[in-house]
Amino acid sequence: MKNEKGIPFIMVGPSSVLTIFAVLCLMIFALLALVTANMDAKLAQKEADSVQAYYQADKQAEKIFTQIRKGKKPSGVTFQNGIYTYTCPVTNETSIHVEIEKTKQKYSVLEWKLMYVGDWVPEESIDVWDGNFED
Repeated sequence: MKNEKGIPFIMVGPSSVLTIFAVLCLMIFALLALVTANMDAKLAQKEADSVQAYYQADKQAEKIFTQIRKGKKPSGVTFQNGIYTYTCPVTNETSIHVEIEKTKQKYSVLEWKLMYVGDWVPEESIDVWDGNFED
């Protein structure tokens, strides 16, 4: 179809507008799904790395416990009042803390837990509304 000046004229009806709108919506949903999947993959990788680091530290703690049961005292282990104490680092901010009590050829695990060992930095100020509106 041509208009009066001979320039082609495209007729856009309601079905075309609806189709364009639907395609744009589907593109936006696809983009949001892609971003969400990417963020989920990054989070899953962080979690996997964290779990792997924890189990590596737990394995090291078990090795030290085995050495203690054999009668050896590995470096980094303290013995005081019948209690062996040591830590195995998991990350820069967490460690597995272990306390084992020895009584008459029997070893009892008193504590085997993940502890936060990073520096705690308190927040110096809290923004509290004083009741006045700023203009």
